[in-house]
Amino acid sequence: MRGLWDAVAGALMTVMGAIPLWGVKLLVLGMLGALAAWAMTMPAAYAFKGAPDQARWRDVRVWAVIVIVLEMIPYIVF
Repeated sequence: MRGLWDAVAGALMTVMGAIPLWGVKLLVLGMLGALAAWAMTMPAAYAFKGAPDQARWRDVRVWAVIVIVLEMIPYIVF
């Protein structure tokens, strides 16, 4: 069993090591962008669930996008 695990891990490390750094950055940015887009598809009734009113600053979807953009900044800059 250990030999199988080592073979699979070695193959995976070879594939992952072949991806250039810019490719990894694009992949992570794409995944974060998709997550932000998915967050914006949340129904408003669900986003404001439990909120006393529907003020714009209480919209969880907007806050999710803000946090995701803040997480994207290090990938863009560095």
